[in-house]
Amino acid sequence: YLINSPVVRGEPLKFSEEGVKLVTRNVILPLWNSFSFFSNYANADEISMDDLNSASPVHERPLMDQWIISSLQSLIKTVNEKMENYYLYEVIPPLMNFIDELTNWYVRSNRKRFWKEKGNDDVDKLNAFKTLHEVLVDFSKTMAPVLPFICEEIYQGLTNDKNNSIHFQDYPESNDKFINKKLEEEMVLAKNIIKSARNIRLNVELPNKQPLRNLTIITKDSEKIEKIKNVKDVILNELNIKEISFDSDFENWVNYDCKPNYPNLGPRLGNKIGKFAEYLSNLNRNDVENLIDNKYIKFDDKDIGIEDIDIRLLKNEEMINQEIVDDFSICIDTELDEELIQERVSRELVSVIQKQRKDMGFDITDRISLTISTKDKLVISSITKFKDYILNETLTTQFKTTDVKGANKFLEYFVDIEILQN
Repeated sequence: YLINSPVVRGEPLKFSEEGVKLVTRNVILPLWNSFSFFSNYANADEISMDDLNSASPVHERPLMDQWIISSLQSLIKTVNEKMENYYLYEVIPPLMNFIDELTNWYVRSNRKRFWKEKGNDDVDKLNAFKTLHEVLVDFSKTMAPVLPFICEEIYQGLTNDKNNSIHFQDYPESNDKFINKKLEEEMVLAKNIIKSARNIRLNVELPNKQPLRNLTIITKDSEKIEKIKNVKDVILNELNIKEISFDSDFENWVNYDCKPNYPNLGPRLGNKIGKFAEYLSNLNRNDVENLIDNKYIKFDDKDIGIEDIDIRLLKNEEMINQEIVDDFSICIDTELDEELIQERVSRELVSVIQKQRKDMGFDITDRISLTISTKDKLVISSITKFKDYILNETLTTQFKTTDVKGANKFLEYFVDIEILQN
């Protein structure tokens, strides 16, 4: 809390206990939860150091593994540079940002890889465990000067080095061969799309459990299209959407709004700044696209660079399922058919069953018998179509349905589960 405060720059600070609580909530607990997640599943599956060492080389692992390792190595490089120059106040923000990437992006989106039973694609499972183990160990070393006791506990829990403190280790140095800036940029693009698409879901009141058919990306930028295609699976998985399509026809989707960059142009144009603002407001679509292509526009015999003009995209106000993302736009197909609704019901069922497992104190590896009682035709059809998904997600080995009417907030059913004895 203090290293990330104005105190480090020699400026005054009004101390706040709430600020300390915020650090606990946003930094310490998420980091600890990532460690607990790894420990619980590694212990449940009896993952050994030999298992971890049998994982694939980094360049052969899935995209998300390569991305989080690249992000960590870039972080280590940045932190070393800041530490060397004693810019301590510039060290904490990137560390906090990485915790968000680790917990809210990597761990959450890769949970299923850790849940897999042994013997079911063990290579992918071990790659996930190996990646998370490497990242937690190296990140703990990087974070150790700031969180000395928590990082010590995590390090001791992840290594066989029980007689040696994390603070006796060399401070990490980045391994440039694992840094993939192109991939990091693609993931930033993917995250921006995902955040905007989630905003659309909120606007149209469609929760993430509801699968959707298509996400349209509206852009003329072929380079951007290629980047999005490279992280397509990440976007679709996070958004629970089936397909991505591309549309370069801006005219049907987007309008431009141009205004002067007043701080830059005010001194240069003086009392003509108002006329320039009016001039920009009268530009048609072709004029703006020429400005974007040429990087400048002529006004009063002067060349005004694009960096001195604020160009914004405006979506069609009637399109509540469309959002602007930086210099392009996205649109979600919100039409629902019977199959999509059935899949939504299956996800709701899984959510209810998983909550009941937790409430009943079941271990994460416990297999269960499951009874779903319902007369609801939609629930019955959903179970029929997505039975394998429901049973696999909930570790169900014995399953039956009954035609007793149930009662639930979403649909008429109720769930009865019990643990199967080994």
